[in-house]
Order: sequence, then structure tokens, then C-alpha cells
Amino acid sequence: MKTKRLSTIGGSSVRNTTMNMLKYLLTNQVAMKFNWSGKDKKPFKKTKMCCAIIDAVKLPYGTSGPHTSYLSDKVIKESIQDWLKLAKSRYTYNLKKDT
Repeated sequence: MKTKRLSTIGGSSVRNTTMNMLKYLLTNQVAMKFNWSGKDKKPFKKTKMCCAIIDAVKLPYGTSGPHTSYLSDKVIKESIQDWLKLAKSRYTYNLKKDT
């Protein structure tokens, strides 16, 4: 996975950047098959995609700047978890919207 390409997706914050990358890489239908740890679903934390996202989110922010205090694996991990949790809601919303 090309982290440099992913890092160009960007966003207004670390959380927003992470979610934009997930939206770019996964459909909601595919995302519904994952959760962070893999309990009753596939574990996202063990995928190459997860590692690529974590690395790519860190690239545009560097090691200093206004967002550095929010640039931890924990913040990125929580953003991924939240995005995956809401996949089913987004999927059903889009189904209803299209009918």
C-alpha cells in the first residue's frame, strides 16, 4: 500500500484525515465486515491497510506543528474504530436515500 499516495488525501484534523482515507479505501459494505479487534468480524488492526493508514496520517503532519499533540496511534486507532462502527449506519442510510 502506498502511504505517500494516501497521505495526499488530507483533512482538517488527524481524525478527519483518518476517516477520509478510510472512505477512500473501503466501501461501507466492506467496512461492515471489520472491527478493530476481530471479535465476531475480521480484525482490521492486523491488516496491511491499517498500518498504511497509520503511517500515511502521520506523514503530512510531521513531528512538529499545531496537530502534533493529537498525532498519536491512539487517536488514529480511535478514529478507525469509530468509522468502522458507523459503517452499517452509513450503508443503511445510503440505501434508504437511494430509494
